[in-house]
Amino acid sequence: MNIWNRCSELLLEILRIELLRIRSFAFDGNSLQAASIADHVHNIPNILRSGQLDLVRSYLDVDVASYVLTQGNVSPLSELWDELGHLTKRIETKTV
Repeated sequence: MNIWNRCSELLLEILRIELLRIRSFAFDGNSLQAASIADHVHNIPNILRSGQLDLVRSYLDVDVASYVLTQGNVSPLSELWDELGHLTKRIETKTV
């Protein structure tokens, strides 16, 4: 499996998990929490469409960093983000 395909799988899993969390918070009437999660994942479809690993790196460096500060416990996503980070760092160390 190539690196982009694995990154895509991880991003889709992050999106799936967060959509379930949005639904749960919405059912509980917590629209602020649901909106915060939606803000975190709203760029993932564009990243997937682009096929650009630098956008995955930007997502990790900017969006995830900000999200972690506001959310606190994001343990279901930590392993996925870690793997994305390792994959994108591998690309940065290669010469094209």
